Order: sequence, then structure tokens, then C-alpha cells
Amino acid sequence: MNNSSEWIEYILNKSTIEPPGQRFNYTSGLSILLGEIIKQSSGLPADAFAEKYLFKPLGISFYHWYRNSHHGTIHAGGGLYMRPRDMAKIGYMMLDGGKWKGKQIISTKWIKESTQKQISVNGFNYGYQWWCGKTIKKNQIVEAFWAAGAGGQFIFALPKLDLVVVFTAERRNNPGASNRAFRMLDAHILPAVLENYPDQKTIKVSNKLLDTYTGAYKYIKSQETVVVHVFRKGDKLYARRDGEIESAEIFPQTSTRFFGTSNDIGDHFITFIEDDDSNVNRFILNFSRGFGFLTIPFERIK
Repeated sequence: MNNSSEWIEYILNKSTIEPPGQRFNYTSGLSILLGEIIKQSSGLPADAFAEKYLFKPLGISFYHWYRNSHHGTIHAGGGLYMRPRDMAKIGYMMLDGGKWKGKQIISTKWIKESTQKQISVNGFNYGYQWWCGKTIKKNQIVEAFWAAGAGGQFIFALPKLDLVVVFTAERRNNPGASNRAFRMLDAHILPAVLENYPDQKTIKVSNKLLDTYTGAYKYIKSQETVVVHVFRKGDKLYARRDGEIESAEIFPQTSTRFFGTSNDIGDHFITFIEDDDSNVNRFILNFSRGFGFLTIPFERIK
């Protein structure tokens, strides 16, 4: 696409291989197409539209936006260069429900829709141009949404903590640049911010309830199948990955949500889900190690 003389024509001429809504496939071309939709709808190219309705109200004046040299089409899929402080302004405007210094820049309704799950892919949730998810720190769930740019550029917004975190990086000749942002946030920034937050307390639940959760659960990713066994010893509940020796005790915080920690995945939450007949048929795993903010669904197999 970047080597073609007309990006929009290139994008629209791509073949459709599956019905819409069947499979998620991120592509910068569709973001560029959104920029063209803005132009056709407003009469302003994406950069001029952003200048008038976003950058100027936020006081952002120093930036560069890459465009097609033949037709001038704005690269809305990854061609925007700006300072970290201005990235943070966008993040905090999103965090504050679309407001900046008391003025509504973007509708709160759109902020909510674009930063919540519209589809799941490989454990991450995707909204409208924003990713979203949960991680675990100090025995509590921390929710976030973020913009992920090429090469390791990130804007993280964590509403519960009133926190915006910006990363810039160079991915070429820098293995793991994108992963490293998640790890730095999880291992260093969140613990510092949460240092004075109290741990959540555990509750007492009956052995009868614990027994409803025991069994084997599986998650299939590509060609890999992960099986986790949940079992009770006395009045305690444990989880163990198939093939692992270590069992991690999981502690109840509500009647359906349990907290634990292990050498394999670090701090984690397991939330058990019932079907329409009130039978436990799956659990949702959230954990913090490596890529934070992952949500993994496990289906019960026995």
C-alpha cells in the first residue's frame, strides 16, 4: 500500500475473503480509510480536521503527519509524529470523558463506546481504534485502555488511578520493544502508584460452593491447548496448569472471583461464570506477567 500511488484505491480493491464480522484482522489501511471518510464527510482532510477540532483545543501545535506524495492522502494509520507531552494530553482528555480544561472536546458517549470491548483478539480487547483490558496489582483489578502505535509508541489511560502513561520507543533492532512497555508499566509504574492502596480482603465461602468450581478447563490459542485443573483441598481452592507441578491457591474475594499468584503467570484473578441453567461452564483469567491486560476465557471440559 505505501508503495502504491493511490492508497484509497489500493485499499478498496483488496479482495474480501470472509463475510464481515467473522474474523478480526488489524490493518492500517482501514484507519487510512477512516481518514478519507472524515474528508468526504466534513470537507476537511484528516490533518486539518484534527487541527481544528482536536489539536488546537488541546494546545498541540508541534507535530507532523505523513501523507501520500502523489495524492496527499493523510496516513491516518500510523504516520503521525508528536511530542510525548502532547500524546499525554490526548490520553488525559480521553481519561476525563472527552473534556480538556473543562471544555467538552469529544462526546462522552463516544469515549465510552470507543474504549470498551467491541471484539476480543488473542486475549486483548479492541474498541474503536483503542485497545482495552485489565491487569492485576496489589490484589485488585486495574482497568486500562490504550493507543498502540508502530514501533512501541503507547498512550495508556487508567481511569481508576487517574493516570496517563506515555511510552516512545524504536522497535527496529530493539527486540521486544512493544512488550517492554507493558512490562515496565506492570513491574514498576503500577506498584509505585499503588503503594499506598490497601489490599482487597478475602471472604469465607462454603465448601459446597467451592465444589461447583472444581474441574478441568481449557483455552485454545492457534494450535496450542492450555488446560487448567481447579480442585479443592479441605476448605481451600487450588488451580494447576496441566503438566505443571506447582499448584496455586486461589482466594475468594467474592462468591465468583478468586485471587492468586504463581511463578508461572504471577498475580491473577479467576472469575467463574454460570450458564443459563446456573451451572459453572467457564472462567475468565486475568493476569499481569509479561503482557499485562490480558483476558483469557477458559471453557469447562469436565
